[in-house]
Amino acid sequence: MTTAQDVLQSVLTKAGLDYISPSIANGGEQVQEIVDLINETGKDLALRGEWREMLASAPVGVLPADFGKPAIVVTATGTQARRVTDPGQWAFLAANPPEHPYYRIAGGAVEIAPVMAATLSYWSSHWTDAGEAVTSDGDEIYIPMVPMVSGAFYRWLRKKGLPFDDQMAQHEAEVAAAQKADRGL
Repeated sequence: MTTAQDVLQSVLTKAGLDYISPSIANGGEQVQEIVDLINETGKDLALRGEWREMLASAPVGVLPADFGKPAIVVTATGTQARRVTDPGQWAFLAANPPEHPYYRIAGGAVEIAPVMAATLSYWSSHWTDAGEAVTSDGDEIYIPMVPMVSGAFYRWLRKKGLPFDDQMAQHEAEVAAAQKADRGL
């Protein structure tokens, strides 16, 4: 389990900033700057990848508050529903219930035709257990630590006006490797 404290300490160490016991709650201006960069990195990585720890599920109906994007809809009988995005096609399916289930996401809800119990698996927008940002030292981060640290570090270099091209390229390579590892490849 990676915590916000682990990432903060690693970024501070890479940046050569010496803090005896940095804390998100009372770390001062430099620590807050790093925390902002950690949050920026987390949001970026959450949008760019489908991290296993961010996969969630909910019954079909109103979209969960942390809904990011759909993964799959499966009926109670284990049949995978097909997604429909065209409103005209959905109107036809709703009026003429199909043999195979279809679903659509519209108006903040998931609908399925024919109407039946189903589960939506989706990628959460919450990349920490605290939501969409780290707010305390103990917040668990669902994205692997290596790309979190390298992303915050190259952003720190860029913000300070220092050369960051090599670190950004290294970060991109680490993101690709972490995504591969997360998929079990």
